[in-house]
Amino acid sequence: MGVGMGFCGPLMDLLGLPTIGVCLIGKSSTGKSLSLELAVSPWSQPDPKKGSGLAKTFRSTANAVDAVASRGNGTILAYDELNLAPKKDLEQIIYTVSAGVGKDAMDVNRDLRDNPFAWSTFVVITGEKTPAEYLAKESGKILGGGAETRQWNVGVVGFNEAVSHEFIKSFREEGFRKNFGHAGKLFVQSLFDGGYVSDPNSLRKEHGEIAHDLAKGVSGKLGRTAEIPATICLAARLVGRLGILPVEAAQRIEDATRRLWGLYLEGPVANGNEAVKDRINQWITERFGTTICGCDDPTTARGLVREGWYDDRHFYLTDENLVRAEGGTLGPKEIHNILNGLSLVGPGRSREHKKRYVPKNSGVQAYPLVRATADKTGFGDPSYGGVEGAGISAISRPHAPGEAF
Repeated sequence: MGVGMGFCGPLMDLLGLPTIGVCLIGKSSTGKSLSLELAVSPWSQPDPKKGSGLAKTFRSTANAVDAVASRGNGTILAYDELNLAPKKDLEQIIYTVSAGVGKDAMDVNRDLRDNPFAWSTFVVITGEKTPAEYLAKESGKILGGGAETRQWNVGVVGFNEAVSHEFIKSFREEGFRKNFGHAGKLFVQSLFDGGYVSDPNSLRKEHGEIAHDLAKGVSGKLGRTAEIPATICLAARLVGRLGILPVEAAQRIEDATRRLWGLYLEGPVANGNEAVKDRINQWITERFGTTICGCDDPTTARGLVREGWYDDRHFYLTDENLVRAEGGTLGPKEIHNILNGLSLVGPGRSREHKKRYVPKNSGVQAYPLVRATADKTGFGDPSYGGVEGAGISAISRPHAPGEAF
């Protein structure tokens, strides 16, 4: 799939798409950087440590991102190791990369100066966590504004285990790090010669059909995210059709992309469920008794900002803190639906209103999340990462049969 990502950039304008891309997620030595370099190799020196090509590390400030991104206009924007980004600039870097345009600024006379940097390209980022997770951890903020739908978070754990380290090293050092920058130019010229630039309607139709096929059975944000693997699949078909790569190799790229999309739909990033529950449970138990305090307790430990409430049956989290607890990858309604399907949400004010007023805290509305009991799984349960005290102890009164939580 790394090769296929390298040919997506020229298609962005032709397909009428905003800047979109892939975040490759995994631990060290799982193939993230290798895939990134393969994607860059059609256009330039692929080694991000060289700094001379379109592959960069995140060791740059937010002010430098505009210039770097504009260099990748119509080709690729590749950033290796998201964890290296300066914490103070992390939010601006993430939003700038996905925005497709730099920020305006003032000149020395305090007059507004138009930003000369703009780009339409395909983005490849690597990291051990998703951008949303890094942002939530470092600043406590939620990735929004559509940025989350413009990236496809692909887990690469285990995909390199069948390939020897010696082969990968030889493939990288003696292969695409010595032979690069040719296929991209040939691809663009072939798009012109094939009439795709003068009349991109056939491309848009084919892309729409692929996206529709990938999005079967999903909706909302996932449906929009399907445009990303659809773009990689289309690029793979084109490099085969135009003779850039053998047809068999191009088909393998599409097959790999579809397989990864299928795994994504089955995994925790896409459908939440147990992984969403576990992330929220960990967040609650880490804060229990400090910033998540009793409903009748007017203060928090050490004067910290309150992040939630609890009584003998529920934890109460507002929209913002529910999203923060999940990691920032889903909206509050989506999280509610997942947890409700797991019977982990108490009743709201009514059928239409999923939230309820926090007891003894007039005017504050929050989602009631079920606490663990002796006979009921819930948040704070030590069996999946909770701590003693966050759930109701075994001697507490169990719920009567049929009683609402």
